[in-house]
Amino acid sequence: MVKKRELTLQGSIFLIMCVAGLLLLAEGVGFRLGRVVFAIAMSAVCLAAEGYALVKVLGWVWKVSGSLSAKLGSALQGEKVSSALLTEPKN
Repeated sequence: MVKKRELTLQGSIFLIMCVAGLLLLAEGVGFRLGRVVFAIAMSAVCLAAEGYALVKVLGWVWKVSGSLSAKLGSALQGEKVSSALLTEPKN
């Protein structure tokens, strides 16, 4: 029961804050400086979203290039070298 009350209170506060934010935005956009600040904020949000997308795409390309290089390396090598052979000391 306490959890339901907390969620209801959280939802109410969220709704009040959203409405207040929209009212402030509507009032601020009416002024020239408000429009400039709003445009700068929206461009910052778009830039952050593009940066996030770029990081995700580069991560995917890195993973694909790793798997392709592993496949190419094993195809060119012919047979796999045991990891035990790589760790033995030289005489």
